[in-house]
Amino acid sequence: MNKKNKIEHFGVYQEPGNIIYTPYEASKILKCEESTVFGLMDQRKIAYIKIGKHRRIKQEDLNKFINELAKREAINANNK
Repeated sequence: MNKKNKIEHFGVYQEPGNIIYTPYEASKILKCEESTVFGLMDQRKIAYIKIGKHRRIKQEDLNKFINELAKREAINANNK
């Protein structure tokens, strides 16, 4: 396998931009409980895809959620 230009993600080499996370992995990135991630997915605040019965989160969707959260925090801080 050619590992050039690939990212190691939990022991698996993936193309940049094509990384998908389990809810558990996303919870570790967000530093929250896994149940919180499931709740955010249920509320449609974090987009996800289904692979069989399993929900997975694309890296770009997790980044979008984080950026939107940061924007809201900045707006709230400016309004104080």
